[in-house]
Amino acid sequence: MLTFDIPIVFLFFIPLVVLLIRRNYKNIPFSKSLIFVIFYIHVVVVIGITLFPIPFQKELLHDLKASHIESSINFVPFLSIIKILSLHSIGTGFAQIGGNFLLLLPLGIYLPLLFYRVNSFKRVSFIVCLCSFMIESMQFFISLILNYHYKAVDVDDVILNTLGGQFGYLIYRITIPSIERNVDLSRFTNNLRFKE
Repeated sequence: MLTFDIPIVFLFFIPLVVLLIRRNYKNIPFSKSLIFVIFYIHVVVVIGITLFPIPFQKELLHDLKASHIESSINFVPFLSIIKILSLHSIGTGFAQIGGNFLLLLPLGIYLPLLFYRVNSFKRVSFIVCLCSFMIESMQFFISLILNYHYKAVDVDDVILNTLGGQFGYLIYRITIPSIERNVDLSRFTNNLRFKE
C-alpha cells in the first residue's frame, strides 16, 4: 500500500524549498513567505488525506475485492449527506460532513491573501470548486487504474468543500477589515499578495 510516509512527504516538499530559495533572491517579505509556506503545507496535507493510502499490490487488491470492502461513487447531489445523517449517529454524521466542509475552508482565506486576482466571492468559489473537483477526479481515475474504488467519489464532497471555501472567504472578508481598523495592515497585505 502506498502511504503518505516520509519519502512521499519529502518529494512534495522539494518544490516548496526550491520556490522559497528562488523567492529569497527576489527579496520577498517574510510575512508573504510564511503565509505561502502555511498554504503549501495545507495543500500537502489535503493531498495526503484525500488520495492516500493507495492499495496497489495485487494481493491486497484481491483481498479487498474478495471481502467486498469498496467505497462508493455518487453523482446525485445531497444523496450522501442525507444517507450520512439518516444512517449514522449525529456525532458521526456531523464529523463526516464537517470534515468535508472544513477541508478546503482555509483556501477561502489563503487565495485572496496570496493572489491579487482572486479577490471576489465568485473567483474563490470557482477555484475551490475546481480544486475539489480535481481531488474527486483523481480519486476516480486512480480507482479506474486500480480497478477498485479505494476512495469514495462523491459530488457531495465537492458541494461541501466549496461551501467550506466560501465560508473561509467570508471569514477573510469579515476579519481583515476589522483587523485593519485596529492595526495598519496595508503594508502587510499589499506586500503579501503575489502579482500574476
